[in-house]
Amino acid sequence: MRVVNIDSVPDDKKGMVVEELNRANAKYKLIKFFMDAEGKVNAQYDFLLTAENIGDSAIEIVLRSTMIIDDLYPKLMKIIWA
Repeated sequence: MRVVNIDSVPDDKKGMVVEELNRANAKYKLIKFFMDAEGKVNAQYDFLLTAENIGDSAIEIVLRSTMIIDDLYPKLMKIIWA
């Protein structure tokens, strides 16, 4: 699952945002944050689905991703707007 364009980062803040994304990547093993060439923050959540668990797993993945992004977002805003 991918979450695209969580936020856009100005050029002068990209280095600090990458550092924060690296901290988040070290903390959360299943979701990876990255910045694309245009400076947009994105996330990718890797998971294994089977026919038996697709519904429950999809809901769990969305909920976990939301909680993790909710944790990271204020940190990004603090960097971007500082």
